[in-house]
Amino acid sequence: MNRINNRVIAFGGYEEVGIYDYPDLKFIKKMVLPGRFSVSQGKDCLYLESGGEVDAYTLKSDSLCKTSSFFIYKVSENIGTVQELNPGVYIYADRRKHPGVSEYHVTDIQTGRNVSGGNYPENDIRFKNLESFKSAYYHYLMMKPDRSAFVVTYASLRRIRIYDRNENLRHDVFLEGGLGNYKVVPARPSEQYWHFSCPFVTDRYIYLINPNQLGAGPLLPHCNLLVLDWEGNLVAKYRFSVLINDIFVDEERKILCGSCSDYESTRFFKMDLLDN
Repeated sequence: MNRINNRVIAFGGYEEVGIYDYPDLKFIKKMVLPGRFSVSQGKDCLYLESGGEVDAYTLKSDSLCKTSSFFIYKVSENIGTVQELNPGVYIYADRRKHPGVSEYHVTDIQTGRNVSGGNYPENDIRFKNLESFKSAYYHYLMMKPDRSAFVVTYASLRRIRIYDRNENLRHDVFLEGGLGNYKVVPARPSEQYWHFSCPFVTDRYIYLINPNQLGAGPLLPHCNLLVLDWEGNLVAKYRFSVLINDIFVDEERKILCGSCSDYESTRFFKMDLLDN
């Protein structure tokens, strides 16, 4: 789910996109967009990326309209979340088929210059190949809206890294407790826990969906939502009896919206946030 002003955009299967009113979440219309893509939230826009090519979309008359396109890096898989570090400069997390072993990459779309930064928590020596290592250490990268910092969160590790806009590591946080409380990701996929997915960030907080269950096992209808400040301090924890897919947070209204799944269906939910 993504929010642009008073509209919510929900991406489903077969390239279908639902547009809803916010905050009532009443259905407005459905669209179909071409191709398979990953989706990133920009400032009043969405970035749809496929194989390193990015299309920027804005909302006009309740329809998503492509306004520009740019090229990040030629890869044979989707890069995932693309974030604007500076005007014309984009940052994104490392992926399986990207060369090298850096945690993230930065591309200047005007000059075509690419640089890499950040170190994985370990090297790939325990894994059968580089792709299995990168799969085990799959991670997300989200830019703080004011662009003063960004956060890296690992899907299978209770580790959060917070960098400033100049790519200096400010906080390297390991959250103790919970199941699968290992310091490095097990090499066997059957032993890897699914700790974090689809983070959402504001200028105040980092919101982390925390399924906290074996990734190779049956997905159970429960998870946590952890809230950290940009110093890496845990300030709130919510428990859910459903599995949350994704969220967005409206701190002005103190509302959290998202989609969740149980054994039979996927649906929206909306709830009030605690005062932090």
